Amino acid sequence: MRANETSRENKKILVLGLGNIFCGDDGIGSIIAENLGKDIDEQKIDIIDGGTIGLGLMYLFEDYTDLIIIDAVDMKARPGEVLVFSLDDLSMFDNEQKISFHQSGLYELLRFAKALGKLPPRIMIFGIQIGETSFENGLSEQLQSELVKIEEKIKEEIYRYLKNA
Repeated sequence: MRANETSRENKKILVLGLGNIFCGDDGIGSIIAENLGKDIDEQKIDIIDGGTIGLGLMYLFEDYTDLIIIDAVDMKARPGEVLVFSLDDLSMFDNEQKISFHQSGLYELLRFAKALGKLPPRIMIFGIQIGETSFENGLSEQLQSELVKIEEKIKEEIYRYLKNA
């Protein structure tokens, strides 16, 4: 086994929810992380609400072989639609075409972690299409009504990811 490969038994996955719960749908990543933390009981998976901390999250990556990020996006899709991205997908968007309210911070975080050799080798990013953002606590009715479906889809993908890891 090469130095950068890890056996299936040694896999450790970080699921990181991002978002600001005081800005409406922007808080979807944090809300889903909190809910998944109650539902998923896997020894190989840690679920953390990263809020809007940004670069301060880099220290978390060192102990993990895989990173799954959940965040709000604006790709002009149907509110509640779950889109899946890789790190390479994020790098295709320029500053004029932001997809996430945290994209600048998220992309910088991942870029710096990679440059410092702290980025896990496997990364999956779930982007949840927002309906609206506002300075209010909680999700819009659109996303709230889709929340269980969104969480089930993400859980299904996480378990599939774990099975194939």
